[in-house]
Amino acid sequence: MNNLLLKKLNKYAGSITKEINQLSIVLAYSSGQDSSVLFDVLRKLQKQLSFSLLLVHINHNVSSNASKMVQHAKYIANSYKI
Repeated sequence: MNNLLLKKLNKYAGSITKEINQLSIVLAYSSGQDSSVLFDVLRKLQKQLSFSLLLVHINHNVSSNASKMVQHAKYIANSYKI
């Protein structure tokens, strides 16, 4: 997955004539498994490539777990200083 994501980041950076370390990546973070795995992969790539990584979590209050998901998103953002 890292290689595929790295290729896509390189392609995107090239299409806007930027180096990868000049990119700002914004991840829509739901606190679920998929976005947590994607966050983990992006964090590992960020350490190698030095791009800016931001997390955005929007609470729609649809799930009964909405408040727990907000707290988890805050925890992750604070833990990784994002």
